Amino acid sequence: MSGLVDAAAAMMRMSSQRIDNAAQNVANVSTPGYKRQVRSSASASEVFNATLARMRVDLRDGKLTETSRPFDLAISGDGFFALRAGERILYSRQGAFTLDREGHLVSPQGYVLQQRGGGDLAIDARAATVAADGTVLDGARPIGRVAVVRPRGADDLVAIDGGVFAIAEEAAETIDTPLVRAGALEASNVSLGTTVADEEINSRNVAVVIVTATLPASANVGDRLTIAVSSVGDARSLAGGTLLMTPLLGPDQRTYALAQGPVLAGGYDFKNDLNRTQRNFPTTAILEGGATVETAVDAQLLGSDGSVGFVLSEPSFEGASRIAAAVNDRLGGGVASVRNADEVRIAFHGDRAQFAGFMVRLEQVSVEPVRIPRVVINERTGTIVAGGDVRISSVVIAQGDLKVTITGERSASQPGFLSGFASDFDNVGSLVVTNSKLTVEDRAHDTVVSFPNTTVADLVQGLSRARVDTRGIISVLQAIKAGGALHAAILVQ
Repeated sequence: MSGLVDAAAAMMRMSSQRIDNAAQNVANVSTPGYKRQVRSSASASEVFNATLARMRVDLRDGKLTETSRPFDLAISGDGFFALRAGERILYSRQGAFTLDREGHLVSPQGYVLQQRGGGDLAIDARAATVAADGTVLDGARPIGRVAVVRPRGADDLVAIDGGVFAIAEEAAETIDTPLVRAGALEASNVSLGTTVADEEINSRNVAVVIVTATLPASANVGDRLTIAVSSVGDARSLAGGTLLMTPLLGPDQRTYALAQGPVLAGGYDFKNDLNRTQRNFPTTAILEGGATVETAVDAQLLGSDGSVGFVLSEPSFEGASRIAAAVNDRLGGGVASVRNADEVRIAFHGDRAQFAGFMVRLEQVSVEPVRIPRVVINERTGTIVAGGDVRISSVVIAQGDLKVTITGERSASQPGFLSGFASDFDNVGSLVVTNSKLTVEDRAHDTVVSFPNTTVADLVQGLSRARVDTRGIISVLQAIKAGGALHAAILVQ
């Protein structure tokens, strides 16, 4: 009985430790450079022996914020600043340094920033700058270099207070080429949303996905974007799932949109024992309006030379010439000129207040576009879209099919007794037997079809009459294109 009481008491202490850790993380959510501490999972023996769970440091980077203050420093990637606290060397990513009277850079706690090779970093010029590799410059003259150190492992960090750590001397190594950003601070990596430890993630109901979207040239806050969600882990299906709020970042690491909502996959994947049924690809989905623009994007239509550039989505000198001719007929000769195959420059000679009216007249110009034949194939859903007049040269198609099916049946073998009970015998029990059946189906006659000069529409109809499925038709179209008989571009989605 005492053992159960001890175990219950240990579990209560571990629960209290988890609450204290969460409170500490929340309290430091606005502390620059703070690193979230997470609780490592405890084994059953540790719980029973009243051992508190070990804490480890989450070393993921926080978001960098520009401050324009010259001695605000942030580290991109691995590393910690080395700080002297009395006779002790501590480490932190808090980079809000100030210059004291003695020419030292000190942290908010009063710790002195160290230079590479040891010793306090001394700056005798308030106009000094810090380069990307940590070198401190007085004009063009190097006067020191910031020491950036990393631990050999997250377990080598010992939390002291508010994002300040101690590292054993033998467990610290100096980074030769650190990446230091001056005029910026790293925010805490604590999120006020749901925090789940890595070991608590169950891959049966959690999927790791990548979310992508296309941001138009001009977008306002609140506009909706179409997003694509694809699994990058071991999840077999996204059907029925919900995408948690996900920030969509641009190349400059700024958040331009937020994506969230229910995921509607275009297929399914069911598995039971050795049997499995799958349709299309359930690990990817398209969400119409699944993201909301959070940062406005304003396109600068009027160039510095007072002209508007019209860029063709399909580069063609014929198309560019048609557009220039139509604009000149509507707005006057010499207004539009062809710059190259994908751009037409249109001159604007009015003032800024007349620009909107000019663009309205420009949008009303009608142009007969140059039609480029193409065939669009969506292999995930098995969809083919093509213009009915897309031409195909004479071609002969031979298409075969081989189908392999594996099914499994399980049955239980029960022991038989002439008399007595099962407990009278040793090593006697039920046995589950799995019987696998392999079936190979090969068509007796492969499909051979000859088409003279025809269209894609006739080809698809003919192959459908020959009982060729959609995926087989996709393969045939790709093979015809490779052979040079399909006079259209193939776009695979």
